[in-house]
Amino acid sequence: MRFFPTIYLASGAIAAVVAPQNDQPNCILYHRAEMAEEAECGNRDIIKACFEKLETQAVPQLEECYKSAGCTDDKASILALGAEERCLTKIAGGELRKRSRAVLEARAPEPTYMARADDLLENAPGLLGRATTSSSNTETMSGSSCVTASLTKVNTCEPRSSGGGSTCSDVEQTSWVCTPGWTCSFNVEGTHICMVLHNSLDVAGIIVAIVMAVGAIAGIVTITYLCIQNKKEQKRLTAKAEATALARAATKKKRAAERTPLNQGGASAPPPPATLSPIAPEARWLEVLGRGARTWEVYKRRARVVGGDSPKRGVHLAVSRLTL
Repeated sequence: MRFFPTIYLASGAIAAVVAPQNDQPNCILYHRAEMAEEAECGNRDIIKACFEKLETQAVPQLEECYKSAGCTDDKASILALGAEERCLTKIAGGELRKRSRAVLEARAPEPTYMARADDLLENAPGLLGRATTSSSNTETMSGSSCVTASLTKVNTCEPRSSGGGSTCSDVEQTSWVCTPGWTCSFNVEGTHICMVLHNSLDVAGIIVAIVMAVGAIAGIVTITYLCIQNKKEQKRLTAKAEATALARAATKKKRAAERTPLNQGGASAPPPPATLSPIAPEARWLEVLGRGARTWEVYKRRARVVGGDSPKRGVHLAVSRLTL
C-alpha cells in the first residue's frame, strides 16, 4: 500500500504546477519564442522580433507580425485568429506535461532490481560470453552541428501601438544553410534535424526500377495480345457471316430453280392461243367455212390421210382442228 501515497503526492504536485499556468491571461506574450517557432509561414526570426515588441496579444497586431514576416494576408489572418488556441493546447500544454513528468520522476521511488538470468549466465563459470552488438545511427544529426548560420538584412515593418500604420526598418535575419550532402528540417521543438541525402541509385532502387519496368512491359504485351486476338475474332466473325450469306443465297437460288417450269429451261415457250373476236356463232362458222374453202385442198388431202377410208370423218377432223 506504499504505492498510493506516492501517487497522491505526485498528483498534488501536478496540480500545483498546472494551476498557476492556466491562470495566465496572455499565453502568447508568455510564450513569444515558442509561438514564433511554430509559425507555418514567413521568417521565424522576424516573427519572434515582432512578438518581443508586442504589449498585447490582439489579433490585428499578431496579423501584422505574420504579414511583415512574409505570410500572405489569408494565412496571416488564419494564424492570428488561432494563435491563442494553439498556444494553450500545444505550447502551454506541452510545458505542463514536461513539468508533470519531471515531478513524477522526482517523486517516484527508486526501484530495486533483481539479478537477470542473462547476467547469471554471463557470470557463470565455464560458459562463453554472449556476443553483444552496438548500433550507432550515423545518418542523422540534430542541433546546430549540421547547419551553418548566415546573416542577411531584411526590411521588416512593425505595427504601431497608437495611430495605426507601421514602422519599417532593416533587421538582420539569421538563415541556416544545411551541410552539403545532408537534408535539414525542424522538429516540433524547433531543433534542427539533419539526415544524409541519398541521391544515388542503390541496389534497392535498381530492384524497384526493374520490377516496375517488367510490370510496364508485361502490361504493354498483354494489351497488344488482347488487341490482336480481338482483330482475329472480328475477322473470323466477318468470314462466318459472309459464308452464311453465300449459303443462304445459294439455297434461295436452288429453290427458285426448282420452282421454274421445264419449258423455260432454254426452249422457247409456245405462242399464246389465238383469241377470237366476240362475234355471233353464225358469223364464226361462216369465217371458219371461208378459211376452210381457201385451204380445202390441203384439208382434203389431210382428210384422206387421217380419215383413211372415211373421207367425211377426215373432213370433220380437219374442220374441228381449224376451229381450235
